[in-house]
Amino acid sequence: MDPAAPPRRAPPPPPLPAPPPPGSPPSPPLRAVLLGPPGVGKSSLARAFAWPDPPGTPPPHHEGPEPPRERRLRVDGSAAALVLYDGDEQAAGGADAVLLVFAVSDRGSFARLAPTARGLPPASPPAPLILVGNKSDLARARQVSPREARGLAAVLGCRQHVETSAALRHRTEELFRAAVRQGRLHRRRRREGEEEEGEEGGEEEGGGRPRRRRSLTGRAKRFFAGLVPLARQRSKSCSDLSAL
Repeated sequence: MDPAAPPRRAPPPPPLPAPPPPGSPPSPPLRAVLLGPPGVGKSSLARAFAWPDPPGTPPPHHEGPEPPRERRLRVDGSAAALVLYDGDEQAAGGADAVLLVFAVSDRGSFARLAPTARGLPPASPPAPLILVGNKSDLARARQVSPREARGLAAVLGCRQHVETSAALRHRTEELFRAAVRQGRLHRRRRREGEEEEGEEGGEEEGGGRPRRRRSLTGRAKRFFAGLVPLARQRSKSCSDLSAL
């Protein structure tokens, strides 16, 4: 290399998404649903979504499921409105992302997620799934390892696996940003599918239920049958979201 040659300049960063034209109607908010067995912390996650500040402060106590809450988040350089539903199975039919929640300290809740995913309302394209291992702060009581959770995420076809602690607000914001990203992709796939409607009429079977749901129960049964009991281990927070 010639020492007299000028140094190479770094390539410019990619441009931010263009704002919508003036006067155009705002995009409808993205919809995400928290689903899972009782006692896994769905309502605590919903409260952490509704009251994200200040970090580390326990959210207000509320009896029963949280009502749907809407927030605006800035994700990847652009703002998005996200509505979060707590345990509303009916809302899952029109959701842009479904958050399947279990408690890492409760293996029973982990095993019950496969029937929950199997029972989701049919949709085309199906809403992306995010596997959420909550209560990661209960390190001494852990019964489900991150490796097992990643395996189930692959079996269920989850787009991502995230470990959170709603009590400590640990990685809850990362979870909601992941829901926004997956929701945006889902909206894009749905628009593309509407434009090509009629060209792919054979994508579904069994009364309109997507194929991914049809064989999910069998895959999940094989997965749980092959699990080897692991010794309880201390919780290790994921350094980032594990895309699968």
